[in-house]
Amino acid sequence: MNGLMPNRKPRPHHLVSDPGSLSSPRGRDDLAAQLREDADNTGIPLSESAEMVPRPDTVATTYREEEWDRRAAEQTESFSAEAAEAARDSEVDAAGLLLPADTDRHVAAGQQQVADQAREAHMDTQKALQPFRTRSPKGKYFYGARMAALACGEVAAVSGAALMLGETPLNSYAIGGVAGVSAVILGMVGKSLAVQWRRQRRAAIYAEGELPESLHNYRELFTAPTTGQKTLTGVVGLAGFGFVCLAVAVYGLRSVVDGGTAGLLFAALALMLAAASVISGWMFGDDVADTLAIYEADYSRETKRLRRYAASRAVSSETTNHARAASIREEHAHQGEAARLVVEGAKYRLLARNPATAGHGPGREPLGRQRATHPTGAARPTGKVSGSAERRGGVRK
Repeated sequence: MNGLMPNRKPRPHHLVSDPGSLSSPRGRDDLAAQLREDADNTGIPLSESAEMVPRPDTVATTYREEEWDRRAAEQTESFSAEAAEAARDSEVDAAGLLLPADTDRHVAAGQQQVADQAREAHMDTQKALQPFRTRSPKGKYFYGARMAALACGEVAAVSGAALMLGETPLNSYAIGGVAGVSAVILGMVGKSLAVQWRRQRRAAIYAEGELPESLHNYRELFTAPTTGQKTLTGVVGLAGFGFVCLAVAVYGLRSVVDGGTAGLLFAALALMLAAASVISGWMFGDDVADTLAIYEADYSRETKRLRRYAASRAVSSETTNHARAASIREEHAHQGEAARLVVEGAKYRLLARNPATAGHGPGREPLGRQRATHPTGAARPTGKVSGSAERRGGVRK
């Protein structure tokens, strides 16, 4: 075949059987070296004629190119299969968590709506009622501290007298504790009086029908109470009676032990503590602040509940397994693409080592003949390239 046939018989094409070897640089280098050697030792037989065109329209792709294309496609499929095997455990685990994860997502989505509604109500309430608030946000802590101190004073006054009368410590402190708690409860009547008084003041600001639209949902806070006056009066009278009873009890205990003067002093002390309890309740009484605190507590509770649902282990595990499987598939897809490019490079190396048959590269058009354009702009006919013309480096005119 006029000296253009390869001198050596093509060797069999053995590709690396383990596509996973490409996962390391050394594995890819070994495969590339093997493919280069294979391409160097492979020839494409010539036809009977020594003449050929850059890419004959009768032979679009040689069998050798088809073979190497199949070998490149094999890499992609092999790595896809390996990716499916590597990701199987993660996908199976994710499938097992599908039902509980979907249930938790459904519950979390519903809780999200509840939390959003609580947030909107909280913000609307803050915007509408904040100007009418008279108690500071930390007022409840000061109120608790004041009432605890007043209760301790009552406990000391009563339990000390009981101990001096000869009561056991347990009974003495029990009686003193009950007296202290009673004084605190009786003093809470001051809160009810303060709430009623503040409502009357707010009602005086807006006449009938002049209440802004933003305050319509809180109309009861801006309306003077018209009922329950007798009930409140009765509660106040009962509290006053309780204070008198407490003072009489302290006076009796102390007068027996220390005489009448000491009894009067301790009774006056008990009444002073009772009055301080009422005043503390009056300072704490603010129904607007109570309303704001209720909406804030609702929003905080629903938000905590939403966070607990959002931290579902089923959802977290399912998401993690899906992400792991996707990462494995992506990694193997890139490795398969890299292996395919290695094989394609070896194919073009094979073609480059056989220019007498495959030419030195593709023409302007993939198939058939074409008319080349001279640099001056004139059309130039192209014909067949002979072996002698190629060896001379020229083109047949």
